[in-house]
Amino acid sequence: MSIEKVLNALSNTLRIEIMKKLSREGEMSFTELMQELNLSPRTDAGKFGYHIRMLVENQLIRTNPRTGKYILTDIGKIMTEILWELEDISRRRSRELMVRTSRLTIEPFERRKIVEALMREANVPKKLAEDIAREAEERLIKLEIDYLTAPLIREFVNAILLEQGLEDYRHALTRLGLPVYDVEKLVKEAIYEEGALPDKIHAMAGDAVMEEYTLIKHLPREVSDAHLSGKIHICNANYWSLRPATIHHDMTYFLENGFAPANMSPIFSYSSPPTSFRSALNFIIRFVHMMQSNLSVGQLIDNFNYILAPYVRGLAPNEIKKALKEMLIHLNQTPTSRGDVIPLAIGISMQSSCEINSEYYEEALELFKMIIQVMYEGDDLGKPFLTPLLIVKLDKKAVQDDEFYEVFMRLCKLTSRWTLPYFINLDVEWQHKDVSYGWDLSRIFPVTKSKKIRGGCLDTVIINLPRIALESKGDDDGFFNNLGDTVELCIKAFDVKRESIRRRLESGHLPLLGFIVDGSHYYKIEDAIGNVGYIGLPEAVKIHTGFWIHEDNSALRFAQKVVEFIKKKISARRKLLGLTHISLENDVESRFEKNDIANFGYAIIKEKLGREVTYTANAHIPLNMSVPLRRRIRIEEQFHEKAINGHGFNVHIKEPVPNEEYFAKVMRWFINNTKLGAFTFTKDITYCKQCMRTYEGYYERCPYCRRAFGNIVYFAKKVNAYTILTKGEERYFKIMRYTL
Repeated sequence: MSIEKVLNALSNTLRIEIMKKLSREGEMSFTELMQELNLSPRTDAGKFGYHIRMLVENQLIRTNPRTGKYILTDIGKIMTEILWELEDISRRRSRELMVRTSRLTIEPFERRKIVEALMREANVPKKLAEDIAREAEERLIKLEIDYLTAPLIREFVNAILLEQGLEDYRHALTRLGLPVYDVEKLVKEAIYEEGALPDKIHAMAGDAVMEEYTLIKHLPREVSDAHLSGKIHICNANYWSLRPATIHHDMTYFLENGFAPANMSPIFSYSSPPTSFRSALNFIIRFVHMMQSNLSVGQLIDNFNYILAPYVRGLAPNEIKKALKEMLIHLNQTPTSRGDVIPLAIGISMQSSCEINSEYYEEALELFKMIIQVMYEGDDLGKPFLTPLLIVKLDKKAVQDDEFYEVFMRLCKLTSRWTLPYFINLDVEWQHKDVSYGWDLSRIFPVTKSKKIRGGCLDTVIINLPRIALESKGDDDGFFNNLGDTVELCIKAFDVKRESIRRRLESGHLPLLGFIVDGSHYYKIEDAIGNVGYIGLPEAVKIHTGFWIHEDNSALRFAQKVVEFIKKKISARRKLLGLTHISLENDVESRFEKNDIANFGYAIIKEKLGREVTYTANAHIPLNMSVPLRRRIRIEEQFHEKAINGHGFNVHIKEPVPNEEYFAKVMRWFINNTKLGAFTFTKDITYCKQCMRTYEGYYERCPYCRRAFGNIVYFAKKVNAYTILTKGEERYFKIMRYTL
C-alpha cells in the first residue's frame, strides 16, 4: 500500500468524517455511521458503501471480528491524529476560533487546553479526554460566533460529559461563580440594605464561590445533596473548609505575654503586654479585630471583669467609666468587611467564689458596675451599643443577697432600658460552675484541671425535622430511621470540617489561631465542639402526631424522644459533637420551608399544620402562638439540658417595659423557679435616622419629626444580640409578646 493511495483515500470529505467518527466512538456499524452523518439508508446506501470499501481497501478501517462493526486500523489511527492536528493548525492560522479568557485576553482556540483541563481537574483518562475535546471543538465550530469564552467552552464540555453518562467527571469540572444577573441583583439590593459597605458586595460574591466549592469539591456528595435539597443546612458553608465558627478566648495569656504569633505576617506589629487599664482595653480591641479574620461567627472573652480587675486597682470610677466608653465607641465604630459590628461577647460575673483573680474581688465588682453603667447610658446620642453582647452569670446569691443589691439593681436598670444582657443561670442542677457560653450561645466547660478553654464551636449543621416527618408519613420506625441517617450525614460533614481545620492550623493558614501555646495550637481543635442543631421541632411533631407540643402530653413526649435520639446518636459516634437548638444563620427556616413546599406542596403541609407554613427556629413552641408565658417556660426548660451544647430562651416583652424594681422580681423568679440554662428579654426598638432619636416600641413614623419609610430603622434581638431588621423579615413582627 503506497502513501499516494492512502492520501487519495483521504481526499474526500465524507471519508474524513467517517474516520473522525470512528476516532471518537471507537467502533460503529454501517447503519450507525450513516445515521451520525445524516445519510439516508434508502437513497445514500450505495454511495456510502463505496466510500467504506475505499477506506477498507486502503487499510484505514476494518471490521471487528467480534462485533462486526468498523474500527480504525493502526494506520487509520495515525492518519486520523494527523487530520486532527492539521485542522487545529489551519484553524489557528486562519483565527477561525478565538477565546476570551479569564485572564482578560483573547487567544486562539486550542483543543489541547480542553484535554489538559479534563485530565488536570477531573482525572479523565487521556484518550477519553481527547475524544471529548474533539467533539466539543466540532460543536463550537458550528456556532459561527465572533469569539468564545472559557465558561461557554466548559458548558459544552459538561454537556458532552452528561450525554455520555460521565456525571462524576462533570461534577469535578463544574465552574464556580455567579451568573451576571445574580451579581447585578446583589449590587442593586445592597443599595437598600441599611449600612451596607462596598466591601460587602465583594464579600458576598466571594461567599457564593466558596460555598459552591464546599458543596461541589469539599464535602461528600450525599452531604452536599442533603444540603441542596433542604434536608440539612451546613452553616457558614462559605467558610466550612477555611475557618472555625467561634472561640472562647484565654485572654489572660495575651495580657501577660503580649501578642505576636510566630507565624503571623511580619507586616503586623508586635504588641507588648499592657500596663494600664486603658492600654489593656486598646489591646483587646486590636486583638479581637485581628482574630475575627480567622473566624466565621464570633468571639467570647469570659470572666471579663475578673481578668481586667488588676488594672483598675486604685482608679477612680470616672476613669474606669471613661476608658470603657472609649472602648465601646471604638468597637461600635469599626465595622467588619461586611458592614457589621464585630460579633464579640464578654462574660461578666458577680461571683465572689470566682477563682480567676479572686484577690481582686472588689475591683471586679466595681468593674462589673461600670460596664453596666456605660452600657446603660449608650453612645453620645443615647443609642444602645450593639456590641459586645453581655453574658451575665447569675445565681441565687447574686440576685437576693444584700451584698450584691446595688450591682444587681444596676443590672435590672440596664435590662429595663435596653434588654441587652443574656443571663446564665448557674443554679440549674446540671449547670457546671465554670461553664462558658459563647457569642452564639454555644456552651462549653473546662475538661482539664487548668480550667483553660481555648476552643469554641467548630460550626453547626442543622436538621430539617419537618422534612423527616413529611417523609415518614406517621410511621415511628420510618421517622427515626430517617432521622438516624440524617444525623450520620451531619457527622460526615464534621469529619471533613475538623480534619480541614486541623490541616490549616498545622500548615499555618490560620496564623492567629495556630501559633503554639503550652505545646499545642492556641485554638485547641480537641476542645472545639461541632454542634448538630434542628429547626421545626414543633411542626414536625404536629405533622407526625397531629398535636402541637404544648397541646398534648404525648406530643411533648414524642418531641423529647426526638431530641434525645439525636443527642444519643451523636454522643455514641463522636465525643466532640454536641446538640444545640440555636441557629444564628439568617433564614434557614425559610429555606427549609421553600424546599418542602416545592417537594410536597403548600396545601398538603398547610393542611397537616392547620396554619400557614412557617417553621420554628430557636424555640420549641411557635413564636407567634398565643401560649401563656409560664407554660412556654415550662416546656422550653425541658429541652435546655437535652440540647446542652447550645440553648437559650427569649422573652419578647410588650410595651411599656417594666422598671428596674419590677425587673428585679422577674429576675429572681427566673433564677429561683426555672430550669432555664440561659435566657434573655427583648423589646422592639425604633430609630429615626433623620433626627437620630431612639424609641422603645415599634413606630411606623418617628414620634418627634414624623418621618417615615426610609428614615425608620427597626432593631430586634432575633436570637442573642440586637441587629437591624432587613427587608423580608416581616415574620418577626408576628412574634407573641408578653406582659411580665
